[in-house]
Amino acid sequence: MRPAVAKNNQVDLAFLSNDGRVVELEADPQPLRFRLPSFALVVVDMQNAFAKKGGMFDRNRVLDSRKTGRVIGSIQKTLKAAREVGVRIVYLTHVYERDLGDAGSKDSPNYWKEMGVVSPRAHPEFEKYRFLTEDSWDSKIIEELKPARGDLVVRKTRYSGFTNPELGLRLKKMNVKILGFAGVATNVCVESTLRDAYFSEYFPVLFRDACLQLGSPVAQSATVNTVRDCFGWITSSRRFVQALALS
Repeated sequence: MRPAVAKNNQVDLAFLSNDGRVVELEADPQPLRFRLPSFALVVVDMQNAFAKKGGMFDRNRVLDSRKTGRVIGSIQKTLKAAREVGVRIVYLTHVYERDLGDAGSKDSPNYWKEMGVVSPRAHPEFEKYRFLTEDSWDSKIIEELKPARGDLVVRKTRYSGFTNPELGLRLKKMNVKILGFAGVATNVCVESTLRDAYFSEYFPVLFRDACLQLGSPVAQSATVNTVRDCFGWITSSRRFVQALALS
């Protein structure tokens, strides 16, 4: 079934659920109309590794504390508003076994490209930090955004959350079809998961101010423009909070 586009160019997805509050969300390139039961918020990799001093990004000198702080604040507002109306929350975490047995060997591109696997080889002094391995401080979700009771936490070992079949199975069980995305990095794990969501017939919505890119601001713009033009819709935490308050 194709989504209906109203006269005001609004994409009407209310048909995806038979009941629940209707939300009208300002977004680009079109506003969206949907019922809350069909929506879930996906928080990607907001772990100490990627967002805190002493974590993997910081030790590899790619952490921008000021920008990260703003993103954390935006996600906090989004989570608060979502929980108040019963929106489902899904956390994705990038976590390997302690021995990196599931990180990929030399015949895996992950072995050569993923920072948690590559940087300890390039910098032997990093080995003691056990980047992104289970039970390490680095792998934990940051305290400011810790999951609440009832939130779903799905572990992954590759950029896209859909490489773990549990994600798709749990989303199907929850009967959600619209996924809002926040987290890090916009152009890596967020974009990878968002694209796979689109290919899996979900409607992706990117919270622009609640995502942080890896690399220059050009990377952020590239993902935002690509999502807007090809894979989904762009909104902000402010627009989302306002939409929930008016629904």
